[in-house]
Amino acid sequence: MRLTNKSVDLLNKKDLEFLDSYEMEIKELQNKLNLQKNKREKVLTVIDKVDPTTTNEILNTIQENIKFLSLLKNDLQNLQPNIVDFMIKLNYGSDSKSEEAESIQTILDNISEDYTSVENKVSINDTKIDAFINSNIHTEESSLPQTAQSTHSNEVIEENNMLIISEKDKTVFLPYTQNDLQKYFDKFPKSYKNLTDVIQKQFILPLEYFKHYSVSRFREGYSLMRNKEGKTILDSLKFGINLMFQTNLHPAIITACRTEDDFNEYLNCLENDSTEDFNKFIIKFEIAPLKV
Repeated sequence: MRLTNKSVDLLNKKDLEFLDSYEMEIKELQNKLNLQKNKREKVLTVIDKVDPTTTNEILNTIQENIKFLSLLKNDLQNLQPNIVDFMIKLNYGSDSKSEEAESIQTILDNISEDYTSVENKVSINDTKIDAFINSNIHTEESSLPQTAQSTHSNEVIEENNMLIISEKDKTVFLPYTQNDLQKYFDKFPKSYKNLTDVIQKQFILPLEYFKHYSVSRFREGYSLMRNKEGKTILDSLKFGINLMFQTNLHPAIITACRTEDDFNEYLNCLENDSTEDFNKFIIKFEIAPLKV
């Protein structure tokens, strides 16, 4: 789904990054579908050379995977315009936020296949399919070793264990370790010049990105579960929706958490009115000076 120019104008950079990642999820499902179809073509090349009962069983298994993945892809595509509309309305103060959230939640609950269940089924099926292909189909592949280009940076950076939410500077400074920076640099070597560049682009953010608290909690909750914890896209969307109306939770704190356990520890402290006991990182709010 392509966003209109009007939609782009109504969303900030972080919102658009979220929607881009959602689009990538759909593309990844299409890649998985293409892979299954490629496996089917390979099996068909030996249909007359291998026991037909076994071959037909493998072809049926591949078809089952194609069916599962197609259903998921269609579900995510059908949900996509609702997500875009949902985020725009949240950003611009819709009076029906709870109704919008319930609408998305209902769609998620009615997804035709449970994502985790599908991923497990496809994985189990693939084990059987790949074993058949490896045993019966000999493909010529280059035996030359592939030389991986090292992207590791030797730069040493002083670590930051403080989350600063600064109204004074209109900026959020996220905590980071050397390892956090290195992971970004290694994963996206073409995006950063060095580790300092990673800090500037990923760990120092405009406060404006978190201006609309409801949509920011939704977006950052999704990112925590999907990108950091590797949970399914549907579970991550549900998690984000559940955080939307936690009005005493600043969304930048979700962003600063490295793991779900860290976040749950903060929530426990928040619920017990003991946030001073949270020790994963220091949280500092800088209030803008009063104008006299």
